[in-house]
Amino acid sequence: MNMKVYSVPGRVCLFGDHMDWIGKSVITLAIDKRIFCKIKKNYSDLCRLKSYAPFTESHEIHLDEITINRETDFRYVEAVLSVLKNKYDLREGFDLEFFKPHPNIGEPLPAGKGLSSSASLCVVTAAAFLSTNITSFLKRRDFVQLCAETAYVAEHNVLGINCGRMDPYACALGGIQFIDCNIKNFHWQRLASLLNLGIVIGDSCKKKDTERILGWLKNRYKEEDPILLQGIKEISKIVSEAYLMLSQEVIDSIKLGKLMDRNQYFIQNNLLTSGDCPISPSNLDELIHAARKAGAIGAKVTGSGGGGCMIALCNPKRVDNVRKAISDSGGAPIKVVNSDAGILPL
Repeated sequence: MNMKVYSVPGRVCLFGDHMDWIGKSVITLAIDKRIFCKIKKNYSDLCRLKSYAPFTESHEIHLDEITINRETDFRYVEAVLSVLKNKYDLREGFDLEFFKPHPNIGEPLPAGKGLSSSASLCVVTAAAFLSTNITSFLKRRDFVQLCAETAYVAEHNVLGINCGRMDPYACALGGIQFIDCNIKNFHWQRLASLLNLGIVIGDSCKKKDTERILGWLKNRYKEEDPILLQGIKEISKIVSEAYLMLSQEVIDSIKLGKLMDRNQYFIQNNLLTSGDCPISPSNLDELIHAARKAGAIGAKVTGSGGGGCMIALCNPKRVDNVRKAISDSGGAPIKVVNSDAGILPL
């Protein structure tokens, strides 16, 4: 069989960080940084994996007995295949290679920055395998949902990460999405574009332990920490307001920015996952303050926090100023635009 190539974008959370794993709503934006892979059948009982430095560069998985090796970057691939093995008869091996694209095609998604690289990796693995073996008869929406749900089960159930459905669905769907993560009424809706606004991501250059942060939040939630619960209540209101705003034909960017700043207030003071996160402190608050001072209309943490990235919205004419302010404050600005496409065959 001829080789097939797929890519899946990363994402930022515009509103509602951490609301997905407790069954509430979020608003996400897919970005133009992607994970790329190519797949072809090799007619053996092995899945042969390749990647590039600094990641694990090669690995083999025996399809008759898939085990999870948590010491390798390919544990996410192993988790996805273990989910698929429970649903389908995995016998025929394949070669799966993750690669850096030519600049004309796109830019790779950086890992460990809070941009959903692990979810993107799981989604693209599911998409590559399913498109090659199972789902040529599925409608596009059903195929995308199957890939996203497979990725979610791999991370949440197999790897035991306290994540929700936000990341895999945001990456698989692309665009700006309102995602209601209530399991009894799970649905999503594409929202208006932010093409009239500049998007700046600032990397704190601080490594974070997402699994520990999510576990810590889960414990606080189970213990009914009143500070956390108040933050959840307020952030849920903000998501609802942002949803109504982004459902309009004309978006009031100033009000949208103020909502983003309010979201950040509760991330910092109630969720406690901003710069002074006790699990892994970082300079995120300094980057957010610098972005606002340089002209951003709104700025906040994106992702699990405790390091990783922040996002700022601004007038396109202020993008360079905001990037410079982030750099001057010890961060690394990442140039991004919105990606309307989710799972993309090449």
